[in-house]
Amino acid sequence: MSLNKLLLIAFIALPSFYLGWLARAFDQTGNAVVVKPLSIDAQPLQQQAVLPQSTNKTDSEEMASNKPNYLHHFRHLLNSYAVDEAMSLFDRLVAIDENVSHVLRSDVISYLQSYMESGQNESLMALIDLYLSRYYDDIDVLLILAEYQRLQGYPDEAARVFHLAFTYAYQPRQEEKISAAFLKLVEKTNQLYSEQKRWVELLGFYDLLDTIDLNRPLYQLQQALVYQHLGDIDSAKVLLRLLADDIRWGGKALEMLQSIDQKIQINNDDLATTQGIPLVRQGNHYLIQIKVNDQSDLTLMIDTGASVTSISQKSFTFLSEQSDLAYKGSRLFNTANGVAKGEIFTAAEIGFGNSILKDVDLAVLDFTLNNGVDGLLGMNVLKYFRFEIDQDKKMLFIQPR
Repeated sequence: MSLNKLLLIAFIALPSFYLGWLARAFDQTGNAVVVKPLSIDAQPLQQQAVLPQSTNKTDSEEMASNKPNYLHHFRHLLNSYAVDEAMSLFDRLVAIDENVSHVLRSDVISYLQSYMESGQNESLMALIDLYLSRYYDDIDVLLILAEYQRLQGYPDEAARVFHLAFTYAYQPRQEEKISAAFLKLVEKTNQLYSEQKRWVELLGFYDLLDTIDLNRPLYQLQQALVYQHLGDIDSAKVLLRLLADDIRWGGKALEMLQSIDQKIQINNDDLATTQGIPLVRQGNHYLIQIKVNDQSDLTLMIDTGASVTSISQKSFTFLSEQSDLAYKGSRLFNTANGVAKGEIFTAAEIGFGNSILKDVDLAVLDFTLNNGVDGLLGMNVLKYFRFEIDQDKKMLFIQPR
């Protein structure tokens, strides 16, 4: 190639290269864009840096070549509580390099723990929700969620998270880790409720462990003690007899049975306190009418698997127009479709049959129920009663604990 041709190519290429560099160095507003590592202890951002959208091969190569800067930016977003933007960047980074996911996961776990320690509850819930929507079986994140729910005073929801965690424990080491954390939940809950003599709530917690198949002989011994505190001697004895043949705890169960027999007092007054409430059958489920704040009627499906009585968004809109409800905040719930965020409101009272309960929590969830059904009657109400559904008579028989 002749010297003249080379000079001609250089004359054309150099201005094009300069213009291209200039376009990358300035954004559309004319402001300079500088990509550099961000401090992990930076203050919350007022304006987020504009990052290229990975919509073609060139942009993917751009992110790959500047991966350290993008990792710093990911941490900066989490440090600034910009959770949605952080997880959007998370997806883009993983899309170009799957190997970076373990680094991002480590950052997510660190910031979740930081959020929990510093009381950043909304950011914590948002990040858990978004992360579990991508990696539903991450044991460490599930354990953080369970611990958060315990600290917030929701041991039932924490127990349900442990049930999920055990389901996803594919290795013995994972199961050991979950078991140790679960033992802590049970011990802390038993200690707190026992000190405050909240026997009904404690029994409801152990009943839930039975329902989700997480009860163990040690916990059943504690459950038998709770039955005694509530005066339900028959239930305590039935449970202890079942434990009598257990290799480790059978001796303790027999000791407790002997102690009960020495102190037992027959009380026939219980039968007089039993009341029956009519139910409506819908498929394999039963519906009950309740009244909120002595004003609004709701039709709820009895669901012993629901820890909190919940209503749909549509029914809540109607209810809030009729009754005053106190807002308590947001919570994460375990539903049939996974972990979901819901709002909690407190009703001054709810009534059904001849019974009235004060200050009852209602969860507002975005779910769809059959026509004519407003929500689910959960264990935060039913735990205050011994109850039985007579399917032939279509009646709910309840007796105060």
